[in-house]
Amino acid sequence: MAILPEFVVYLGLVIGWVFLGIATPAQAVAGFGSTSWISILAILAISAALAASGLVYRLGLLLIRRLPEGMFAQGAACLVSGLGLTLMVPSSTARARLMLPAALTAAQSERFKDRSPESAFLGLAAFFGASPLLYIFLNGSSSNFLGLGLIPEASRARFDLAFWFIAAAPLAVFVSVASLGVLWLILRPGKPEAMSPQRIDLQLSLLGPLSAREIAMAVILAAMVIGFNVGPSLGISTGIVGLASLVASALIGCFNRQSLQSLNWDFLISYGVILSLPAIISSLGIDAMIANALGGLIGDAKISALVFVLSIAVLNLGVRLVLPDDQTLLLLSIILIPLAPVFGVHPWVVVITLLATFTLWLLPSQTASYAVAYEASEGRLFTHLQARKACIGFIAVTLIGLVAVFPYWRWLKLIRLAP
Repeated sequence: MAILPEFVVYLGLVIGWVFLGIATPAQAVAGFGSTSWISILAILAISAALAASGLVYRLGLLLIRRLPEGMFAQGAACLVSGLGLTLMVPSSTARARLMLPAALTAAQSERFKDRSPESAFLGLAAFFGASPLLYIFLNGSSSNFLGLGLIPEASRARFDLAFWFIAAAPLAVFVSVASLGVLWLILRPGKPEAMSPQRIDLQLSLLGPLSAREIAMAVILAAMVIGFNVGPSLGISTGIVGLASLVASALIGCFNRQSLQSLNWDFLISYGVILSLPAIISSLGIDAMIANALGGLIGDAKISALVFVLSIAVLNLGVRLVLPDDQTLLLLSIILIPLAPVFGVHPWVVVITLLATFTLWLLPSQTASYAVAYEASEGRLFTHLQARKACIGFIAVTLIGLVAVFPYWRWLKLIRLAP
């Protein structure tokens, strides 16, 4: 357990910067006035409002009710459903808490034995979609915003919700398909029996038809996603779009003072401080010093951009054995982002590589979302050994995926051709 709350540490940084003359008060808290900070506040609030409206729970039940026939197709449906929740619920632990009980209900409906290959296939497929593929959407995790906030402002300007998805989706899709295949090979599930839908039908009947609040929240969510992508071209800040969506949620009764207090303020405060960090580092010349030092160290050695990216992934895997995910992301981003231009790599590629390889569950306590997933499944879907084998397979296909998408990132001009 941490000695001090996270927000105390980050506010202490702000005080230290000012008293040591590293930054002015305005520079030290500039991140809290940025569009990025306002947008993440709104996204977290909308997530809470969606949960309060009951819409997310209803969608989970509808998923189970409409699972296709065939074991592989059902696993794919669980994985895709987890990815779909990523667009609405920006917390991998929350998604795991929603998806794993749904997968458990599906396994019980088909009378699978606890921790059988079939149960494990459904459970781990649902976990894959809910957690380690969090980078597919910018609003899929606070970690995505953390990484984006560490990129220099000029470099992150093009990464709205749409372009982030365009750049990240091929890697996530490749890893999704390949990891599902690896999971199938590892577990070798058999043929499922016909599902009994009566339990799900009962729960849906108790919910009744869509309520006015659920319909209103669906409209607000759609409007916010459209506004985030269309607003900037019309001169409307994404921050304003987010705040308008938050106000609308409050007006229909899905967000109140208690909801506001329940937001992750530890993260919001730390994120505001982190958004101030790149400009301070640049003003001190630290990024240029690191890049120049590395250039002198490398000299005439020819290290390709691909080798650099794969080295980041391997380094991240090693550091994650001793540090938590966001701390690893913060540490390695600060060190590696200034080096990216030396290898012709856009800073975003550094961030997405770290995000794609930092969700590990080789140890049960290594990632919070895995611990939540195992708890939410009551330990009845898979064993830790089955999950560990799946994690090794996931790491392997992610490394292959980084190689596979490299030409695509070069086409997007995120990789510069060697001179």
